[in-house]
Amino acid sequence: MIENVRSKLEEILNMDVNNGKQILTEKVLSVFEEKYGLSLPDEYKAFLTSFYSCYVREGYYYPMKERSSLTSENGMEVIDYFYNTEFINDVDNFISLWGNSVLPIGRAAGDYICIGVQEKYYGKIYHLYHEAVNENETICLIADSFDEFILSFKKINDSSKYDSKKIKLKLSPELLESLKKLQDE
Repeated sequence: MIENVRSKLEEILNMDVNNGKQILTEKVLSVFEEKYGLSLPDEYKAFLTSFYSCYVREGYYYPMKERSSLTSENGMEVIDYFYNTEFINDVDNFISLWGNSVLPIGRAAGDYICIGVQEKYYGKIYHLYHEAVNENETICLIADSFDEFILSFKKINDSSKYDSKKIKLKLSPELLESLKKLQDE
């Protein structure tokens, strides 16, 4: 694994919050590849054999190369959790739903972060939006490689601390009338 990628992973991963401290071995990965007739990108295998399942520290986001209507306005997205042993344990369920062109490497608020393992998708990282209405917005490119994906993470200060005096609500006339009646009671 390239040192700057390892360093970035150590920066963004919360190694204190995980589902057990297991990593995958080269042998387990080899059996997996043979069983499913695919080859995992070397940089992703290096991750699986070096890090265990864990969450990403709060405030770290990555930019999207392709956007959908579900992508955040600023083009930055967040991954909650990176898989390790789950990558292999849950693959049959994923393949039955989504096929085997991409496989999940993590979760993001109910969506999947995936790595391409077949043909034109190989080695690329994608955001699979499970609630996409438009079929061509279901899967959007994040990065051309796992290393590029990891190195793209940026710490963004959370701007969700709102000044309640500056928040404006637009309520329907019916709701305003109902609230007025409640206030008068």
